[in-house]
Amino acid sequence: MKVEISLNGQDFIDTRYVFSYYDIPVLEDVLPKSGPITGGSNIWLKGKRFSKLAEGLKTVKCRFTEIMSDDATDDELAKMKIKYIPAYPIDGETMKCTTPPGFTGGDQAWIDLTFNGADYTANKVKFDFYSIYGSFPKSGPTDAYRGFI
Repeated sequence: MKVEISLNGQDFIDTRYVFSYYDIPVLEDVLPKSGPITGGSNIWLKGKRFSKLAEGLKTVKCRFTEIMSDDATDDELAKMKIKYIPAYPIDGETMKCTTPPGFTGGDQAWIDLTFNGADYTANKVKFDFYSIYGSFPKSGPTDAYRGFI
């Protein structure tokens, strides 16, 4: 829709801006549901009403918000991690974004989505961050696998 402006209600000037309406997207799932704390993992948000308006807009973003306990103090809430990452439409039911670094192993985050940089989806999906420090045991007998065949 073309945006025009008037100071007197009769003479309108074309602003050369266009305003578009879209249905608020609905998030239903995230795949995969967990990733490493280093970030950089591609994730796919599944849902409905992922508008074609999202293509090429710099305002389309995933927001990762650290999940805090219900009894978190004001100081803890003030330090809550929130990260914004660009999102890209794949089709009408799939958006793609990359996980951010900066979370620690065991952190959980809510992911929601915005098309305009201001209004976010009402529902969220949960994502878990993990870290792997090593494995145990570090060795074993060569014939140990035979029991699994």
